[in-house]
Amino acid sequence: AAAAAAAAAATAAAAGQIATPAAGGDDLNFAPASAEQRRKDEVAQLLAGTSTSGPAGATPLTDGGPDTFADTGSEVDPFADDDRTHGNEQALASRREIEREAQERANARAEPASTPEPEHGAEPAHEDAAPAKVRRSGGGLPLRLPIGKIIGAVTALALVGAIGYLFMMPIDKPAIERALSERLGEAVTVDAAKFSPFPPVLTLSGMNIGPVKLNSVAAHTELSSLFSSQKNWKSVDISGLSIDAAAARNLIALGGREVPKIAAARVQIQRIKLIDTEIAGLPVAVPKFNADILLTPAGTLKQITLVTADEKARATLQPDDKGWLIDIESKGMAWPAGPKIAWENVRAKGVGSANGIKFDDYTITHFGGVGRGAGELGWNGGWKFNGNLDAGALESEAITQAFYEAAPVSGTIDGKLSISMTGATLARMFDAPQIDGALSVSKAILKNVDLARTAQTGAAAAGSTRFSEFSTTLALAGGKLQLKDIKGLSGLLTVSGNAQTDAAKNVSGALLVELGVGGSRAKASVKLSGTMAEPKLAK
Repeated sequence: AAAAAAAAAATAAAAGQIATPAAGGDDLNFAPASAEQRRKDEVAQLLAGTSTSGPAGATPLTDGGPDTFADTGSEVDPFADDDRTHGNEQALASRREIEREAQERANARAEPASTPEPEHGAEPAHEDAAPAKVRRSGGGLPLRLPIGKIIGAVTALALVGAIGYLFMMPIDKPAIERALSERLGEAVTVDAAKFSPFPPVLTLSGMNIGPVKLNSVAAHTELSSLFSSQKNWKSVDISGLSIDAAAARNLIALGGREVPKIAAARVQIQRIKLIDTEIAGLPVAVPKFNADILLTPAGTLKQITLVTADEKARATLQPDDKGWLIDIESKGMAWPAGPKIAWENVRAKGVGSANGIKFDDYTITHFGGVGRGAGELGWNGGWKFNGNLDAGALESEAITQAFYEAAPVSGTIDGKLSISMTGATLARMFDAPQIDGALSVSKAILKNVDLARTAQTGAAAAGSTRFSEFSTTLALAGGKLQLKDIKGLSGLLTVSGNAQTDAAKNVSGALLVELGVGGSRAKASVKLSGTMAEPKLAK
């Protein structure tokens, strides 16, 4: 019993549980506390920072340590060693259990709030991207906020706001009118203006440049240019322009004028596009076309490209010290003026001026034949053209069909021709061309008459006549065609003579037909009559 009491007293002393003297009493209260209470007190002290030693003045509970009450003079039962040893072992085990629980509670307080496990397939958070800790004003556990998500949300809101502003951005229509008026040197008004940011396009409806009205104009620019005093338009597209010749001349004059440097710097236009454009009142009917006009930074014309809507014809004009460099090409197209022949290819290059165009070279290709030449076209005091053409295997049937709506002779033409045309208008210039030159026709066939049988019988015989050689000198003037020095050879058959047509396409002339060799030749003189479409022969 003494040993048990000593062990209990030691445990109580180590825990600092020696009772203070009761008020009004001189005796000390050594009543031991319960085991559960001792455990709680021990844990509280250890959590307060005394996990390895007791309160001041207390002796630690270690293996083999001295008895807490060794100096009190208490009497120890010599026969209680076994019981005391057993009690010390129990106290030591209890102390270790208390220290273990205290350590676990201290670790629990020190550890941060557990982070939830990431969902299956999600990337684990990087150690460097730890969320910020924000403490509440009243202390307590830290509040963790994802800074990246906050920045992303703010950025998204700002982007949505910017896009909405771009769509609803007010357009200063008077400022646009002033800038364009200064740039073009002509009063400009606009009925409505609308901006679309994707891609950046400013659309002007009902735009009037002096007497010229443009239904729709779309100006393509950069966003930065809209907020600058200097406007830079990458392309200005004009759709559905339909004007007369006078308005076209006004626009050409505007494009050719010199732009003041200040005005050109404030409004820079790199390109103008005309889409589905029609011009009425021209000397010849011009099909719908598109135009691509390039401008220099100073505002002057750099290059003009005109293309028909069907893309069969193209013309490029480029300013030069000599004037305008001109390059024209068509494919499978009948020109508005001239013979109605859908030439396979026509290509012409030259230099244009205010008075006309000097063609250094032009080429005509048709059915494998080629015609090359040079000439000059003028329009002061009426239209006129002077040039030449070297024909090589050009199809004669297509040419005579175009001019005379008939083709009495077929074959391919080779020769050198000089050409001269005049007229009050461009269309009338082709009414009475003057063409002179010597021609040879390969594989020539004279239709509607068999000259060999005519020579034998002395009367016109229906059929056709093939020539291995055929040549003549052509002279076309005032609508009258003259074929002089006709010479044809086909085996034993030879033909010579002259033929002509008047402006009404009536045929006249005489041919000498011979068949045979030496003195056994059969001869016949044949007179020509009828028309180009139906020529007639009579003895």
